[in-house]
Amino acid sequence: MRTRPGILAIRTAIDPILGWVAPVGLAAAAGTALVLDLAPGELPYPGGRTVADMLDEGPSRSEMTPDRPGVAIVPGGGVRPVDAVDLVGQIGAGWPAVVLRVGEESPWPLVPVSPALPGHLGIDGGSPAVWQLSMRGEAAPGPGPILPPLSRTIFRSLLRLELPMACAWVRAWRRVWDLPWR
Repeated sequence: MRTRPGILAIRTAIDPILGWVAPVGLAAAAGTALVLDLAPGELPYPGGRTVADMLDEGPSRSEMTPDRPGVAIVPGGGVRPVDAVDLVGQIGAGWPAVVLRVGEESPWPLVPVSPALPGHLGIDGGSPAVWQLSMRGEAAPGPGPILPPLSRTIFRSLLRLELPMACAWVRAWRRVWDLPWR
């Protein structure tokens, strides 16, 4: 019987850069994880073989389970969550953690991520979310885990997909795997 992590979908409001790095952070917090990009129209991840290729040709044996610890990322190729339900189920059986970047509702537990913006720029915080602070001392506008501000060094590392596993930002994501997302 598997215990957490498992499969989580993640969607980010209003910030395309946060939408690109947040799935990577959630995956890094799991230790060994696969990120599948199911958010057509969002900033694409680099890579060769895509989720669309996996749907067309079937996943290879090496894609069904991790061959090393760490994070693997598969770009989407225009695939939406509804198109990948069976594929995610197959892959989820072999990976300890799967993170799905989505741009819409999904059939998997959904982790909303929002920047904690001040005042009138802020998002209504009535629903649980993961809140990304931009400055120390800010308060989250709603319930849910709070991510510390990203330093320039960590941010640049994430953009190069060099994952700083021991940083406070990645550690803050660990709690997300233990919460009951819907």
